[in-house]
Amino acid sequence: MEIKTENSSRGQKQTAYQVLVASNLENLENDTGDVWNSGKVKTNQSVNNTYQGNESESAKKPTSFKELKIFNL
Repeated sequence: MEIKTENSSRGQKQTAYQVLVASNLENLENDTGDVWNSGKVKTNQSVNNTYQGNESESAKKPTSFKELKIFNL
């Protein structure tokens, strides 16, 4: 997943993230992660975060929509 942030200000620090994986775009637009929702994870770790969703559910739906929310100070 490629990540681009909209805020280009220097000195911003990640304080948390949330990953949503949805089976369709409508669910994702409504912030409904019906395949997986990590919840808001308080961490400054921005790499090597492991998918914790149900493998069997994601395998049933080869096309999924993903959204990553980054929370800053």
